[in-house]
Order: sequence, then C-alpha cells, then structure tokens
Amino acid sequence: MGTVGDEGGEGGNEGGSEGEGEGGSKKSSLSFDPTAVSIPALDFRTTKFLGLPLPPGLRIEIEPLRLSGWIRRATGEVSLDFEAKFTFTAFGLYRPPSLSVSATLTTGEATGRSSGEGSGVRLCGRGEKLRENGRVALSGVAVVEPVGDFFLDSFLMLPTECLAELKAELELGSSPAALA
Repeated sequence: MGTVGDEGGEGGNEGGSEGEGEGGSKKSSLSFDPTAVSIPALDFRTTKFLGLPLPPGLRIEIEPLRLSGWIRRATGEVSLDFEAKFTFTAFGLYRPPSLSVSATLTTGEATGRSSGEGSGVRLCGRGEKLRENGRVALSGVAVVEPVGDFFLDSFLMLPTECLAELKAELELGSSPAALA
C-alpha cells in the first residue's frame, strides 16, 4: 500500500498543496511501503539467462528498500525512485554480500552509458505510460557497484550497469494507492 499526495511543479511537499506541473498537468507524489511490495525471487522458475532458465540451486532474493516518486494522471507519466538489496545464493552454501541497486524507473526513455571498456553496448529501455486500467511499464538503468566478493564481482563484471524493468498495476483512487 502507499500514499498519494499532490505536488506543485518539481518540488512540492508530499500530500501537500495542489499545483500545476509541466504542460499544465498536476503532479501527485507516490510513496509505497517497501515491506508491502512483493517482488518474486529470481530462480529457475522465474528467470532466463541467455535464453535458458537459471540453473536450479541459484537464487536471487529482492528486498525493496524504497519505492517513491510521482505521477501525472492527465498525461500518464510516472517516475519512481527504486532502491533494493539483491541477495544471491548458490545451493544454500554460497552467499556473498548483497548487491545494492538504485534506479529511477520511468515511463519515459532510460539510457545507460556504454557498458564495459570499448564494448560499445548501451543499455536502453522505454516505459509505457499509465493506462486507464492502471497498468504501467517502467524502465530505468542502474549502476551496480562491486561488493568485495572476488567471485561475484568477477562473474558479474562489476561495476556494471543493469536495465531494470517493472510492470505494475496501480490502483489510484482519491486516497491510498496500491502497487499490485
């Protein structure tokens, strides 16, 4: 569950005054309780890597720490700041320090820098504006820093960028908002 408030322009106060944002549409703040946001673990049932399911025994738990931002209902634009811990385990025996990931997820375009020296690979994603049924697709690029574990840092080639995508359904009434 979360809260919705009205903001004026770029820097209003949460749940505060109404105002006009860019293009004359009102911007409302969104804030979700991270303990109420459920993101399934990445494992062989839910995730493919290079077109194949993750090998059984490998698992990544995702613990949301923050999910807040704003919405413009008139235009369908949404922007959320997402922070989470990603904890990798292998066969219950290997558990390196958690990865910290922060990204701004948006209905607009998300573009990263070129990944790796000379690779020329650039991560790019595009969200989809909020529809009348409450469905929205958000996209962002996050930098993942090394955690100090030689194996994990080497395997993931940290530091690196990752593309984050979130498909959600927002239930927006005149009071609370829920991320379903």
